[in-house]
Amino acid sequence: MGNPLQIFHGAEDQVIEPKQARDLHQALPRSDLHLIPNAGHMVTHADPAAIAQAVNSVSNA
Repeated sequence: MGNPLQIFHGAEDQVIEPKQARDLHQALPRSDLHLIPNAGHMVTHADPAAIAQAVNSVSNA
């Protein structure tokens, strides 16, 4: 089995509501959901360190 899918979503996203990320997470049993507080639609700009850490942890596993 591979590593779980990492889902990042801004908790304050007004373009795609966070419920969509929760629904996706429920539909994908091997997923980890990260709702980033105080982040909108461009979550990669809000917390790039958290995303880089998650990518590194998967690629080093």
